[in-house]
Amino acid sequence: MAENEREPGGKLGSAGMPEGLVTSVKNPRVKEARRLHRGKERAETGQVLLDGRRLVETAVAEGVPLSCVFVLDPEDPLRDAAPFSLVVSPAVLSSLAVTLHPQGIVAVADWRPASRLDEILCLPSARVLVLDSVADPGNMGSLLRSAAAFDFDAAVLLRGSCDPTNPKCLRGAMGAIFSLPVVTKVSADYFLQQVRAQPGAAWTLVGASAADGVLPQKVEVGERFALVVGSEAKGLGLTLAEALDSTVKIPMAVGVDSLNTAAAGSILMWHFALG
Repeated sequence: MAENEREPGGKLGSAGMPEGLVTSVKNPRVKEARRLHRGKERAETGQVLLDGRRLVETAVAEGVPLSCVFVLDPEDPLRDAAPFSLVVSPAVLSSLAVTLHPQGIVAVADWRPASRLDEILCLPSARVLVLDSVADPGNMGSLLRSAAAFDFDAAVLLRGSCDPTNPKCLRGAMGAIFSLPVVTKVSADYFLQQVRAQPGAAWTLVGASAADGVLPQKVEVGERFALVVGSEAKGLGLTLAEALDSTVKIPMAVGVDSLNTAAAGSILMWHFALG
């Protein structure tokens, strides 16, 4: 990487603030980064905002390119992680962050979803998480984090699901999208078409249900397995539900009729990862 371009940020100016300190949200790099609060801008640029030290550190560890880092501390070691870095005031950092109490750093990272569904489905052995209209970014983030934790090979987000670059989803996933291939905006019909078109061993499709289904331990899955999880409000769409090989239900105590999507999906991923 070329030497980083950074403001001095070490000496104190006449007002008692570091020289080079950015105090205006009208700064060109700040304005450019703030536009990434909009999903359309993230999709067009292939960039996302990372809010918080752990998320930035995870991106760096996974080799994700950072284009700019904004910090409060002029001596922050993560200033060297991007070709450009700016020391900003707390007010400017708050305008960039999505949390109420920013952790002193926000970064702009390059990230786009995986482009080819067939490149995932053609794997001879794979476990894939399929999310059907999971619109809540918190649930989405937790499910992607669990998929990475339980060594699933990819996630497929069907149309109607949340944008995985949504800031709340990014924070919930804790950087999982940087190590887990994610395919987005796939229709249920196209997904099933691609599943059926793959040569070799057939894919086993297992759906999660809050109402009907067998115990997970009664289901055998093959080398190619997809766990399909729907939204809490709607469950699985009819197209997918009719194509499933099995539907599973998690046993619960009397008086408890359901778990939220993230909890149920994570439990099932853990179960099938053991097998």
